[in-house]
Amino acid sequence: MLRFNERVLNDEVIHTILVQKKDILKLIDLDINVPISILSTLKLKDGEFSLDDYMEFFDLEEISFFANFNWLIDYDTYKNFSETELEIAISKVQKIINELEMKNVNNEFSIEIEKYKYMLEDINSIKKEKNKSI
Repeated sequence: MLRFNERVLNDEVIHTILVQKKDILKLIDLDINVPISILSTLKLKDGEFSLDDYMEFFDLEEISFFANFNWLIDYDTYKNFSETELEIAISKVQKIINELEMKNVNNEFSIEIEKYKYMLEDINSIKKEKNKSI
């Protein structure tokens, strides 16, 4: 999950993006060409960490890189969804998965299916998180 952020530094607003480590590893797993600056940051932060931990990126190219993946969801948007809105989002993503699976005769949609399943997992985790707080 992504989180868009703003920081004030020397009276200047700086836009950043917070990205979960598991998202970066998923991009690598899908053979997406991840910029070396992101990979080196991941390497620097190596050691004991949770895959749910966030890493912050300040560089505009890195922010744009992550923002281009519609299947990496913005946590802050979805956490504000009502139960009904989450159900609608889950239903829409599941419908996309079902349609892709029906077309996936020669595995040409396998990566797209995997991306949407990943998105579905994240939306479901937000739904579970919201249900725990009720």
